[in-house]
Amino acid sequence: MKYTNICRTLVSLMLYYMLDDRYIYVIYKPNENGIKSTLVTISVSKHDNVLIYEEVLD
Repeated sequence: MKYTNICRTLVSLMLYYMLDDRYIYVIYKPNENGIKSTLVTISVSKHDNVLIYEEVLD
């Protein structure tokens, strides 16, 4: 029996940025075999101190 070793590269993406009215943190995490990737966005308002959390399963 012959085995093949397959190397896969999973790339995560993290972004931090600031707009005029809020701070934003974005994370993209690809997953392995059959598990959907995840996109998480967290934003915090500078004026109202409100945190918004969004999670999208692709």
